[in-house]
Amino acid sequence: MGKKIYNLVFEQPKGSSLGAQLKEIIDFLNFLQSHPDEKEFVISLSNIKFVHPLFVLAIASLKDYLNENRFKIYFQFPFWRNCRSYMKNIYFPIGLKPDEIDNWDRLLNKYRKKNYLPIINFSTERGNVQTFIREKVLSKINTLVRDNLNLDNNYESAFSYLISEITDNIIEHSGVNRGWLLIQYYPTTEYLDLCIIDNGKTILGSYKDHDFEKITTHEEALKAAIDGISTKSIERGTGIRTSKAISSMGLNGDFAIFSGSSIYYENKIINLETNWPGTFVAIRIKKGVQNFSLYNYV
Repeated sequence: MGKKIYNLVFEQPKGSSLGAQLKEIIDFLNFLQSHPDEKEFVISLSNIKFVHPLFVLAIASLKDYLNENRFKIYFQFPFWRNCRSYMKNIYFPIGLKPDEIDNWDRLLNKYRKKNYLPIINFSTERGNVQTFIREKVLSKINTLVRDNLNLDNNYESAFSYLISEITDNIIEHSGVNRGWLLIQYYPTTEYLDLCIIDNGKTILGSYKDHDFEKITTHEEALKAAIDGISTKSIERGTGIRTSKAISSMGLNGDFAIFSGSSIYYENKIINLETNWPGTFVAIRIKKGVQNFSLYNYV
């Protein structure tokens, strides 16, 4: 008989908060750490009725990361038809790769009037072609979000700043050639979720690259980024601090970062026994906040 393949069953996160999604991701990382010899397993999402960007994008990017590290990962899609259909519509788990297809603009146009966009698996390469395509894609995303949600100028500017700032950080500092992006809007609560992920060198790795010798742990690196400590050539720390202020204070939302073994969530840093292989930023912002101005935060 052949070797039995481990079946890792995910349950529905207990709530819609970013914290509830983080818990499921941490549980997955703990499983990987506690089963170092398991190189082939099934990720079962059959019990999942509804997915949020943070959860589903983390699973997609981890699957890609594990595949590159010689794991064999298989999926069982949700039993619930609507959820299964949604996950296929967002191109889970591979994502839409605009730099590898010619008709990405036409495919994105199919998401007009929808409350979500597909997973964007974008190139971080700095060549002229890759940069041109990436900028066109981000411009298209901004246009779709603005038109789909009928955003005012202040909110549109805030969204554009957030998505540009975090993707730029990945391009500049992740050390990997791809990043992941997913956006979802919830009409009932008027919240917009934006999640951006890389499987790269972490915030600590970025500070080490710029010879910040006094920053030696993931906790110290994350605190430095939140406090706005930047390097000479970039302003990663400042961007994170500003993004946190816009989402949490300006737009009545939520903000989380997971980098290496440290998470920033609900205004505190939590240290774990396990690691995220890179950095992800999850942002939730509220539509329709009165008297908001981006210029109070940048």
